[in-house]
Amino acid sequence: MLGECVVAGLGTRTLRVLAVPYGHALSHVSRPLEVAKELRKRGHEVVFAGGGRQLRHVEEAGFPAIRDLEMPHEVLFGRIRERKLRFILEGELRTLVDEDLRVIREVRPDLVLTDGRISARLSTRAAGVPHAAIVNVSSTHHRAVPYVPVFGWVRPTWLRSLANRFNLWAEMAVFDRANPAFGRVARRLGLPPDVTATNCLEGNDLTLLPDLPELMPSQGLPPGHHYVGPITFDGSHLPDPPWWSELLLRKESGARVVYFTLGTTGTRELFRSALRDLGGRDDLAVVVSTGGQVDLPAPPANVFVAEVLDGDRVMELADVVVCHGGNGTIYQALRHGVYVLGIPAIPDQEYNLRRAEALGIGARVHSVDLAGPGFLSRMLSSKKSEEVLGARGGGTGARFGADGIVKLLGGSAQGQEVGDAEDLG
Repeated sequence: MLGECVVAGLGTRTLRVLAVPYGHALSHVSRPLEVAKELRKRGHEVVFAGGGRQLRHVEEAGFPAIRDLEMPHEVLFGRIRERKLRFILEGELRTLVDEDLRVIREVRPDLVLTDGRISARLSTRAAGVPHAAIVNVSSTHHRAVPYVPVFGWVRPTWLRSLANRFNLWAEMAVFDRANPAFGRVARRLGLPPDVTATNCLEGNDLTLLPDLPELMPSQGLPPGHHYVGPITFDGSHLPDPPWWSELLLRKESGARVVYFTLGTTGTRELFRSALRDLGGRDDLAVVVSTGGQVDLPAPPANVFVAEVLDGDRVMELADVVVCHGGNGTIYQALRHGVYVLGIPAIPDQEYNLRRAEALGIGARVHSVDLAGPGFLSRMLSSKKSEEVLGARGGGTGARFGADGIVKLLGGSAQGQEVGDAEDLG
């Protein structure tokens, strides 16, 4: 559908883009935020809308933000953690669509950019507004690796390939059937019922895939879907935490640096486990990024705590990262050649960590392993993985994303064309 809603004759006209991320998760906010910064450099206007505490990063960056209703974090992620296939009800989806339409009428954008907004494909179609989305390959119906790999044991290769295709078809069909809300709301809006649970996070006109095909392979990508490369949180503007010089001294004295971060979707108990089981060791310096999920008062002397950190700067020091398996953390670790030990909380993270294991750059562990000597020995023996991204990991994803939006609306990209981003693979 690329170009279906193209605004003709953009020329040098200033664009107005409405960005609607899922505001409870930093990754869903930081990716459109980085794209918005690129668009702002080119003289375009970006207005954000959404709910959730992570939207504060948008306001700190100087963008206006309209507060609207969002799926409560504890409801949506509670269902996902409990492995419930039905993650949204019809009434909830209708409310989100109504909120989208209200904000669209207020902002009157040339394009809506979303990241994790479940209702966006329906609302932007109903409003007749071009729609671009940032979404990982794993959350599209073009993923080449199943979420639930049933036939990994099958041999030979040709038979395994056929089984894999059936596996993908079956899991998507089951997931879509478990979420009839999309078809029902589409019919109420007079739209074709082709938006499903599997494809609801993709764009109607442009889909930006912040991935590398080596880690997240795809199949059958249409013209409107593009790999743009990783888009990760840029924390370079953050001041040094008060303990930074002490961390550097411990690193220089030979301590191994463990970066313990569970983003904004991890569980509180895992942070406490980090303090209980890794604290008080002279051979370790443990850097903990809480994401604002929990307070950790009076940590041991070898544990350094902050709510938000410049992840790239910490990765430069880290010997290993213990994380939840989120895309942003994995791509930052890849950029710096740091081995990943992941404790997944939701299926998306399990998927990411299986892919990390397949490439040999990470491994899944269980939260109960934190207290065991096996985990500590595994962590201490891990080595810096080979740097996979190299120059490709350095902020190009946001630039390619901005290029795609400008080109979609009929203008000339100031950076490299989106099509050239495919060369990253």
